[in-house]
Formats: sequence, structure tokens, C-alpha cells
Amino acid sequence: MSAIGSTMRILVYTPLHPDYGIKPQALTSIEAAISAYDGAIDWILSSNDNPHKEPYANVTYQHNKAREMVLNGDYDALLSIEADMIIPPDTIERLIEVDADIAYGLYVWRHRIKRWNAYMTLNLWGGESVSYNYSGQDVDEAWGKIIDVAGLGMGCTLIQKRVLEQIQFRLLDGEHSWIVDEYKDEFNKLGVNPYRDRSGMVCDDWLLALDAQHYGFSQRANMNVICGHIAHDTVLWPNPRAAKFYRTEPI
Repeated sequence: MSAIGSTMRILVYTPLHPDYGIKPQALTSIEAAISAYDGAIDWILSSNDNPHKEPYANVTYQHNKAREMVLNGDYDALLSIEADMIIPPDTIERLIEVDADIAYGLYVWRHRIKRWNAYMTLNLWGGESVSYNYSGQDVDEAWGKIIDVAGLGMGCTLIQKRVLEQIQFRLLDGEHSWIVDEYKDEFNKLGVNPYRDRSGMVCDDWLLALDAQHYGFSQRANMNVICGHIAHDTVLWPNPRAAKFYRTEPI
């Protein structure tokens, strides 16, 4: 059994961006959330440690660094918070109350199509975000609740140690895994080699979610942990009443 509530010892891990480090609004919000938590907590801001040329490889390297810290330390869980996220002060307790192997906060992706990170379905080729592929009614029903999800993202994510003991962060690098067998029909239909290195296809958060599904770990999102995602000079906020279910505000 894992620790509960303020008895849980947590490693908070924030890889700093190579260009801007950490956004000041993110720094302030993370400090407030850590101060509000009664339990034991350490916060690591990792910087100047990106040994690879490819961004996805560096992200995976950073996450595996955090994984090793949790496995080798006296921690119950890893809380990943990215350097461009504005999180609410009660983030930690609210993610703990989700009572899942992987618990997600809610935020908007910065991609061209701005989806919520709460994905209801997910496979190797794509998935359905509750805000993009579903209807406004689905968004209303999910808003403010704890819901089962298929993933996704490391922006504000609490991962229990038991998950990290079984799953390593990885990319689709061509090594043999359950994916080769699971998706063999799709690979054959597309006429592609399942062992080919496709490490630039999806980031490691996608593979984490798929591995968690495969090994039977629970994934839930707390739709009350509403996070801002900084994009240049604006912040993206999930909003069920806004057009396309997000709003923007200046920094």
C-alpha cells in the first residue's frame, strides 16, 4: 500500500527549459503548492543537462533521471511539473486524492490544435481528448470531477513509485516490446518495419500512458486541478464555456 495524503513523501521534478529556464509564474505557483503541502517533499530543478541532439531524447533522459531518484530514494511518488505550468496551490493534495497509479492535472496543449491533456482513448496512432473529439456535453460532465483517462502528459502529473518500478520512460526506438505484438496487424497493413527507430514519432509521455494501460495501472485526471500553460506571452486555461474549450489571458 502506498502512503496517503500528507504521509506521502514526494519528489517534485522540473526540468528547466534550455532557453528560458523556468517561467516566473510557474516558479511562484510551484513554490506555493509545495508550501501548502504538509508532507515530506523535495524539489529538483534540473538544468544544463541535455546530452542529446533530439529534444524528445533529452526529455526522456530527464524523466529517467527523476525516475532513478525516486527508485533510489525514500520516496513514494514522483510529481512532474513542467517549467511553463501554472498550478493551483492545492495541486498536491488534490492529485493524491485521485487515488490512482498515475494522476493528471488538467491543462491545454500548446499544439496547433489545442486539446485538453485528458485523453479518453489512446493508442499508438492517436487518441481522443475529452475537449476536442468529444461534445460539449462530455466536457460539462467531466468538468470538476475525477475521471478515468487513458493519459496524457507530464505537465502536472503524480506517478506512484510502483509504476516507476515496472516502467521506464522510453521512446519508440525500435526495441522489441509488447507494442510489436499488439500492433502487428497495423504495422503489416501499413507495410512498415515494427523494429525501425521512430523515436521522433511521439514523446515519452505517450509511451508511458500506453505502457500503463498495458500493465494494468490506473490513470485518472482531477479536473479540479486546473493549470495554466504558458505559450509565449499568453496563458492557456481550460474552460468548458469558452470557444474550443479554452481561453487565453496575457501573462
